[in-house]
Formats: sequence, structure tokens, C-alpha cells
Amino acid sequence: MILSKTCSKCGEEKGCDLFSKDKSRKDGLDPWCKGCKSEHQRNNREAANNRNRVYRVVHKDKCNQYARDYMRSHKKERNQYAHRYKEDNPDRRAAHTFLNNSVRDGEITRPSCCDNCGVHSYRIEAHHSDYSKPLDVKWLCGNCRGKEHRLPNEARKNTGAVCQV
Repeated sequence: MILSKTCSKCGEEKGCDLFSKDKSRKDGLDPWCKGCKSEHQRNNREAANNRNRVYRVVHKDKCNQYARDYMRSHKKERNQYAHRYKEDNPDRRAAHTFLNNSVRDGEITRPSCCDNCGVHSYRIEAHHSDYSKPLDVKWLCGNCRGKEHRLPNEARKNTGAVCQV
């Protein structure tokens, strides 16, 4: 059994615990250390996302069929997850319900463009930075909302925008 390996990207010899497992390799380890692999993925995330986006456009029927099949075959697990989420996050559910009722009753108007990037979309979503203030939301497109959720908690708290009633 080998105790160390040389990373083929950075050329440093490191302990085997710093390499991910890869069953397709002779030694059972990835040729790049975890640090190099992480850096590579971080630097190429946008290119990989673009490749995936193109694939989903070109193979739209195949992707939609896969999603439908998955939803059908995992219905019970999805329902259990939704039920558990409602039980575990009563403050979030209350904020979502209050905001949705305010939009439904016409007290708040859902904008047609994202607060961050300004893109016009039919699917603008509300993002709460503090669930104790249900009407204090940023209206974001899916991309910006995903980015917002990947921010560290401290950075997220400082970016809240007030919804005008």
C-alpha cells in the first residue's frame, strides 16, 4: 500500500489522504490532489455550466423525460422531504405564506425584473435575508437567487433590500 503520491498537476508529493478515490485508476486515487482539483473546478465552473446549459437545450426532450421519470419514481421521498421542511422551518414557512398572501391580495406587486442584474423574467422569486421580516425581500431571478444562497451567512445579511408596499 502506498503512503504518498505525486500530484500530476502541481508536482508535489502528498499523502494519499489528500487525493480523492478513483476506482478507474490503478492505484485507486485521482491523479490530481484535492487542492488542485478544487481549484480547477472553481476556475472552470462557468465553462462547465455553459456546456451543461447547451446540452440541456440540445437534448431538451431527453432531459425533460428524465426529470419526469425521476419525479414519478421519487414521489414519496419528495413528499417526506417537503413535510420535514415544513416541520423543521416554521418561521420560513410563515414568512413565505405571509408574503405569498400579500402578493395574492394585491398588497405587494411582484416585479418583472431582477433587483440584482435587471434581467426581465416571468419567474422572479422573493429572497428573504431575515425571516422575521416577511416583507423585507429582494426580488431575484433564479441565477441571482442561487448566487445569493451560496454567499456566506454574514455577507448575505448585509445585502437585504426592502420591498416597497
